[in-house]
Amino acid sequence: MKIIMCCGGTGGHVYPALVTARELRKRDVEAVFVLPKRTRLASVPARENFKVEFLDVRGVPRKNLFNACASLAGIAFSFPRVLEIIAKVNPFAVAGFGSYVSFPVLVLARLLGVPVLIHEQNLVPGLANKILSKISNIIAISFPESEQYFPAGKTVLTGNPIRQEILESAGDTGRVSRATAGRKKYFTVLVFGGSQGSRSINRVVAESLGFLADRKDKIKFIHITGENDYGWVRHFYDKTAFHCEVVPYSENIGKYYAESDVVISRAGAGTIAELVALAKPSILIPFPHATESHQYLNAKYLFDRGCAALIEEEKLSPQLLLIMVEKLMSDPQKIKDMENSCRALSRINSPEKYIWEALLDLAPSTFCLSP
Repeated sequence: MKIIMCCGGTGGHVYPALVTARELRKRDVEAVFVLPKRTRLASVPARENFKVEFLDVRGVPRKNLFNACASLAGIAFSFPRVLEIIAKVNPFAVAGFGSYVSFPVLVLARLLGVPVLIHEQNLVPGLANKILSKISNIIAISFPESEQYFPAGKTVLTGNPIRQEILESAGDTGRVSRATAGRKKYFTVLVFGGSQGSRSINRVVAESLGFLADRKDKIKFIHITGENDYGWVRHFYDKTAFHCEVVPYSENIGKYYAESDVVISRAGAGTIAELVALAKPSILIPFPHATESHQYLNAKYLFDRGCAALIEEEKLSPQLLLIMVEKLMSDPQKIKDMENSCRALSRINSPEKYIWEALLDLAPSTFCLSP
């Protein structure tokens, strides 16, 4: 049997779908991914031999009427292509992992009588999932508090799936780190801005290095810059002679999580899930232009529960970041308290069932799982 996975073009959409597809494959269900034509992440499912289909659609901007109309027209014109994909795959169900790509596929699937599931990674749903929730058979949510935004009786708490390689790498490295904790030389800060990097975070962290000069023998930075900023950020670290590891991108972020004492990052849904699961204290700087303030609300959720510090980008400065980093460096008990808050939140938000299990609930009654 086959299933269709519809994803936006970012890691926050693709990776939860990939985790789910891996689990379904173990049970003789093969996933076909439908992605936006312009994504750079098509290779992620493709290199694991998952079939990938593309739609030439764009997001719908809220502040530009002409571009919004053009985007809506593109979605409407995509229906023949969607029909072709559904006919070719003949799925028993369709899963939408957010973004505008899900909309035409799930709508047409329901019109054809195919069951659908949507997964909401964020605390507060976006417009596409709010609309699609009306026609969905199952709504998988990542936070218990998200239930209030959806039709009653449809939601199931699944959490936001995390790649097993991240959990395993973080666990293996973490055991080594704990074994050598008494001999640890550096307070280690992991910096990244999501799958594509963040210029504003890169800039502020680089500019803060000068203020930390007297601490350079006690602090180490692991900085994932994104491809575009790698050169100049690397130059900043070389010039200041900090202990550092600077890379443009990493597929194995688990080992960096394990080595770090604190994480400075955006507040995308995938990052939030990883920070909580791995009990990592963080300084969160939400992307200010995220649709419907998704990232701010995600960050505020962790901040309110003692798991993270929060800096809004309009208030971000090298001096403020320096104050927060130094405060955590000098207060090991605060670090432990934040770790414990993450662990407590992870227990509270433990899944009722996994997304792959919810999808198999939509399978025909004649389908039998592999032993």
